Amino acid sequence: MRKKILLLVSVVLILAGCNNLLEQQAKNSINKYYKALKDQDYEEAYKQLYLFDKDVSEGKTSMSSKKAKSVFLDKTKNLEKENYRLVDFKINDIEYEDGHSFWHDIFITIEHNGSTFDYNETAFYHEGKLQISGEDPFIQFRDGKMDNHP
Repeated sequence: MRKKILLLVSVVLILAGCNNLLEQQAKNSINKYYKALKDQDYEEAYKQLYLFDKDVSEGKTSMSSKKAKSVFLDKTKNLEKENYRLVDFKINDIEYEDGHSFWHDIFITIEHNGSTFDYNETAFYHEGKLQISGEDPFIQFRDGKMDNHP
């Protein structure tokens, strides 16, 4: 009986540790992504994103890596045209859906044509990359969705 309890406790600790490791990896990617946006280093931001075509549930983009990078960098040109830049970000919270699926809530401050705006975003950690969603009307020019290219 004692061995069974010890085994059960060990399994729970291992599973908790795995989730904690994934949470830390997600947090590192989030920090890299938003810092890259602040620095307007869109190539680095691109490296952090999960790239998909129409819907993330359909899987990764069918584009080659070279084509997807080109599409993403073309999208980010709209940010520059609109005098858009990320000023600051803060990871507010981590939320769980089923004890294993999680996402981070992020608060961002952007500047657009000299005025600042605050928005909430959500970052999901999907296959080692970030899937970003949120309120920012310019998010389409810096997310991983490949079919909304102008």
